[in-house]
Amino acid sequence: MRTKSNWIGGAAVLLALIALPAARAVAQDFNPAPTTRKFPYVGGDYGWQERFERIPSRQFLDFNGQPTDAVRLMGNCGLNAVRVFVSYGQAFTTPSVDNTNVNQRERSYGLDYGGVDLQVDAARRARANGQKVILTITLGQSKDVAGNEGQFIPDSWLNDTYTQTLTAIDTAVRQMLDPFLYAGIQPDIIIIGNEDEAGQLFEVVGPNNTEAERDQANTNPYDNTATGIYRIWPKCTGYWKQEILSAKDEITKAGYDNSTTRFSVHTTSNGWRARGLFDEIFNNAHADAEQTYYDPVTSAKGSAMTIIPDNIRNTNLRDILDILGFSYYPTTPTDGAQANYDAQLNGSNGGMDFTDDMAYFNTIIPNYGRYASGPFQGQYKKQALVVEYATAGGGSAAFSLSRQNAFTTYFFNKCAQYEWMDGAMWWEPTYANSNFLGGFGSLFRVGAFNATLNEYPTFSPISTLKTWGSFAASDPKSQYLLTNRGGGSILDVYQHSSYGGAWTQMAGATSTPTLSPLWQILSNADGTFRVVNGNTGQALKSWSSTAADHITPWTLDNPIGTNEEWSLTPTGDGYQFFASASSGQALDVAGGWGVQNPKNAASQTQQWQVTPIPKFRLVNRAGGIMDVYQQSKWGGSWGQIAAADNVSFSVSQEWRLISDDNGYYRIVNANTGYVLQTGTSTVGDPAYQWPAASPITTNQEWSETVLTGGYVHFVNRNTGLALDVNTQGFTVQNTVSASSQTQQWTVAAAP
Repeated sequence: MRTKSNWIGGAAVLLALIALPAARAVAQDFNPAPTTRKFPYVGGDYGWQERFERIPSRQFLDFNGQPTDAVRLMGNCGLNAVRVFVSYGQAFTTPSVDNTNVNQRERSYGLDYGGVDLQVDAARRARANGQKVILTITLGQSKDVAGNEGQFIPDSWLNDTYTQTLTAIDTAVRQMLDPFLYAGIQPDIIIIGNEDEAGQLFEVVGPNNTEAERDQANTNPYDNTATGIYRIWPKCTGYWKQEILSAKDEITKAGYDNSTTRFSVHTTSNGWRARGLFDEIFNNAHADAEQTYYDPVTSAKGSAMTIIPDNIRNTNLRDILDILGFSYYPTTPTDGAQANYDAQLNGSNGGMDFTDDMAYFNTIIPNYGRYASGPFQGQYKKQALVVEYATAGGGSAAFSLSRQNAFTTYFFNKCAQYEWMDGAMWWEPTYANSNFLGGFGSLFRVGAFNATLNEYPTFSPISTLKTWGSFAASDPKSQYLLTNRGGGSILDVYQHSSYGGAWTQMAGATSTPTLSPLWQILSNADGTFRVVNGNTGQALKSWSSTAADHITPWTLDNPIGTNEEWSLTPTGDGYQFFASASSGQALDVAGGWGVQNPKNAASQTQQWQVTPIPKFRLVNRAGGIMDVYQQSKWGGSWGQIAAADNVSFSVSQEWRLISDDNGYYRIVNANTGYVLQTGTSTVGDPAYQWPAASPITTNQEWSETVLTGGYVHFVNRNTGLALDVNTQGFTVQNTVSASSQTQQWTVAAAP
């Protein structure tokens, strides 16, 4: 049953649909229209937020100048992911902490890690806010040395043999990952190392207390120690492979499915260095480069690297690595001409060559193909992610907030051209008390300095936070049907109203969900939940403690009010009780309306089945994605195939498969709530969207038959004809043909 698919995602994410104010730009300022594509990872590196909040007198404000929870504010602005860190230094050593000096306290990279417990707390809060979690594990020991990669070989490992080093890596990875797994947090992505294209654990403290690469001399590659220059590729990759394999095994031992966690490397923003690493991993001229030593200068082939254990040597890094991660720190354009925006993307005028990087990735990633099945079905097997991003100010006199917003839009427009692009993470968005990127690198700004406190006590968000979050996608599994056990009907809003205060009512179980009976269930940090309408973004609220009072959606409170908090208590046989935190009464049904009543464990009208309704993209084997003609919201509009590299990726290309529990499905457009149907029994006639019929009609039902290779046929129940694509690119019905690629579809989780 598709509604009970094995698609596994993070917790539900509420994307606040915030209207961005139109900037009064100078006449010549470039103002690009934003792509409609949304990305699965648009978030921030704020594992340090827990530390910042512990600074005396520190307050984070909302856009109205009121104190707020900064993590929740970022989530409400749409950010759907957080990146947190754990390193050898914080896990196994106790760094000195100077809490009396503001600059040292906030600007020192080593101190920013703050401790594993704070990182876990940050991840837990992010998950409670409905955000995905990206975890960076660094094996290096932090030292008081210029540079911030933190990949220095731990002192206790310096004289280990290669095998002993792998054992130490295995132990360290498990110990660093366990606190997250024990807290119920399976990372969505694990990044192995932080900007370490120089080679995992090949950095030592060099002359003048700076970073240096271990053993620059071309030492004997066959020596059974961890020495040797980082270009001794089999040894270098062995460290990365050990980290990934250990993490996968520990995730499995904790009772999770490790196939839903993806793994990434992370390079600096230096395109030449990044490409060098990615070429070694994914595009190596020597297919056995991870098994056999090749001289880095002459490329002469040596003997097999038998000193590396078989399970590590015979595994290829390219087979277990999923994401090409890199940093990107452009400068906000100093004037409004489009040429200056392009300069920051193509490397001109000192900009970073993002344009060429994307073109380079596009020569590698598509070659690995797509997943035919599993949690990432239909997606490219390799992806790219900007792990760190921020825009420098370019000097306070030249900085323009409107240009920063416009450049953010232009950046995501560029990303949207590549389906394999996962998104970007803003580096330390709340790190406002710093000179990072000229003082303009964060998404908050400091208020007036308080000399008595030696502190900037207030931090306020800038509009770029809203712009950034506007490109984030919600989770495909974030919306649910709430089906009442007493009558089998589903919780809806009266006449699908978007007005706050409209009563909730029950809709027949046979009516296809439009957007209004879809709900997000967002977890709060205190263990309660908000129940948010998928059509309006309004939360279910209890307005009194009176029995039989109506439960209605209303605009979310900030901070969260107890009358929009609900506890969920399982019945033990597949249903839930929803009880209001303010009234203590249960969500109930009376006279077809949603009401509250004193909790009664025996009452079936107070018991609800929570069914996830994920969104999918239907990818045609012959090419393209099923869309609606001109993204129309009119009933009767034909289905149409959009190019697979279409930059819009609008919500009209997203569909829900609703099981009728009789072997048939309805194919429902996520943009309109209309159902794909046929109108006649004629071969070649169109398949088009139309309002849901109640009761269900067979021309809106489709069977799903899985074919060899993971493709599926959709056959209409009424006509017995297959969903097909004609030569003009429109969806039609045709005689079933097992060999026709235009009748074969991949059901892929929406990005």
